[in-house]
Amino acid sequence: HVSRASWPDASATHVPTTRQEAIACGAPSTLEAALRASLSRGAEEKLLSALSTSLASLCGEGAAQVRVRSVRFSSACPTVLVREGALGDGLGARLWGSSFFMCRVFAATDPRVMAHETVLELGTGVGLLGCVASLCGASHVVMSDGERGALHVARATMALHQAKHRDGCDDERAVASVCAAATLPWEVAEGALCVRRLDWRDDRRRMEAGEATHVDADVDVPTLSPDATFTWVVGSELLYDVSCAEACAASCARRLAPGGRAHLVGAVRDRAYLDGFLEQARRWKLRTCVRALDPEEIAADADGRTLGLRRASEYEGGYVEILMDRRDAPHDWHVAIPFE
Repeated sequence: HVSRASWPDASATHVPTTRQEAIACGAPSTLEAALRASLSRGAEEKLLSALSTSLASLCGEGAAQVRVRSVRFSSACPTVLVREGALGDGLGARLWGSSFFMCRVFAATDPRVMAHETVLELGTGVGLLGCVASLCGASHVVMSDGERGALHVARATMALHQAKHRDGCDDERAVASVCAAATLPWEVAEGALCVRRLDWRDDRRRMEAGEATHVDADVDVPTLSPDATFTWVVGSELLYDVSCAEACAASCARRLAPGGRAHLVGAVRDRAYLDGFLEQARRWKLRTCVRALDPEEIAADADGRTLGLRRASEYEGGYVEILMDRRDAPHDWHVAIPFE
C-alpha cells in the first residue's frame, strides 16, 4: 500500500527486502504517516490492519507515540483516563467512538442495580468500558481480549483508573505514577477489576464439545477461568468477519450467568457478519434484539464532543445495538425490548 516513490531514496534501484533494510530506508516513519492518514480519512479496516501489522513487525510496541486521553460521558460519571497504545499495537489499542454508547448505558443505570452486576467486557482494547462499569458501581469487572498488545494497553488503563479514582491522584500524578511503574498489576481493588486473556474460539470449542477443553495458558498474561460467568456481557466493535462473529456469539452464550444478558454495539461492515452472529446466538438458545443506531446517538460524550464516526451509510448494515438474554433473565430488564 506504500508506493516505492515514498521511500526517502526514491531514485535508488534497490528495494529493501529485509527488516533491517526497511528500517534503514525509513519505512517506519513512512508506514506511521500512512496509518495516521488512513485513520483520519476513515480507510477500510483491512488497510488499517495491514499498515498496523507492518508497522508492528518493524518496530514492535514502540511503533508510534503512546498517549493518554481524558473522557467523560455524563455529568454523573467522573472523568476517565484511557491509555491508547502505539499504532503498532493494532487497531484494538485505539479508542473507538462506539464504546461511548455503552459507557452512557452504565452511567444511566441505577447504582443499586449496578452494585449487583458482574461485568465481562469482550474485546476490551483500551479497557474503557470495564473501567467505566467499575466506576459506576459494578461489583466485579473483567476486561478481556485475545490480543497481547491490547491486554497490556488495558492493563495500563486499569492502573490509571486505580491511581485516579482509588488512590486520589490528579490526572498528571496518575499518568506519572503509571509511567514510572516498573510493572503493572493484572488486577486492582482486591480483584474487583482485572484484565484477563480470552480467546472466543476457545469458548466456541467448549460449547461445541459440551465439556471443558484444554487451552494453552499464556505464561505472561492471566487467562480467564473457563467456568467464569457474568450477569452482564458487553462489548463494542466486535464483528469483523464471519468466523469471528460466530465465535463471539458462542462466547456470549458460555459466559452469561443464569439470568444474564449481553449488550453489544458497533458497525456492521458486512451483513453476513451480523447474520452469522445472530444465527449462532439463537443456536445457543439466546433471545436476540437488534436496533439501528445513529452515529450521533453513539459517540457524543458529556460535552457533546464526538470521535468522528463514519456515516452509517458507509457500512453495509450501519450501526446497531445488539441485546441478548436467556429465557430466565430478570423479567423487568427487557420489558421495553421486542425480543424475537
